[in-house]
Amino acid sequence: MVVKTLKELLDGQDWQTLDKLSARLQELDKNYMAYLDAVKVGYITGVEINEPYSDLSIKDILKNKGKSHMNSIIKSALGTEDNKEKEVYISERLTVYLAGPYTPYDASPHSAPKVAHENVVRAIDFGIDVADRGHFPFIPHYSHFMHIYGKKEMPYEFYTEQDFKWLEKCDAIFYYKDKIGEMKRGLTGAERELQEAIKQRKLVFFSVEEIPKYVGVKS
Repeated sequence: MVVKTLKELLDGQDWQTLDKLSARLQELDKNYMAYLDAVKVGYITGVEINEPYSDLSIKDILKNKGKSHMNSIIKSALGTEDNKEKEVYISERLTVYLAGPYTPYDASPHSAPKVAHENVVRAIDFGIDVADRGHFPFIPHYSHFMHIYGKKEMPYEFYTEQDFKWLEKCDAIFYYKDKIGEMKRGLTGAERELQEAIKQRKLVFFSVEEIPKYVGVKS
């Protein structure tokens, strides 16, 4: 058994690849904003504007990374790439921010509430997986219930600001969305959270298996 500290994991993380990912997401966001501006002009002038397509360069950045996008990078950082017999543990319990789908972008008005609820349940299930590895999950999807059942409606900006504040306090982010940078509506909330986590130099995980167990958790 190999036991590492949070600092050791952070020092070993592949920041070069993560920074490339963050920079490309930033570029995609700018391109999409430019596209929206062009649509406004096109509406006035009658010029048809083609919608931007999914971004392929992100796949190049993250190619050959194992089962999940960054699996081999995390294994390398943990020192397990060439020695799969040794399971890596961490000496402290992490606070882990869960970043994944919530807003039902492609759903009809009829099915949108159901899809949003399913996304919340999925986040909770992943939170239990994180807890089973000995850590403390933060699940921003819980604000769904404040939004639905609250005595008054809070603005969208309140929730995004609140989420970024909690992200700042967490040690790590677990990004579990299947695709990154599809560029159909600009960046998703989860992608912005991933960007911010990289900027703040948090640990980044893309699957439950990449999260090292706390040393106090028995196999």
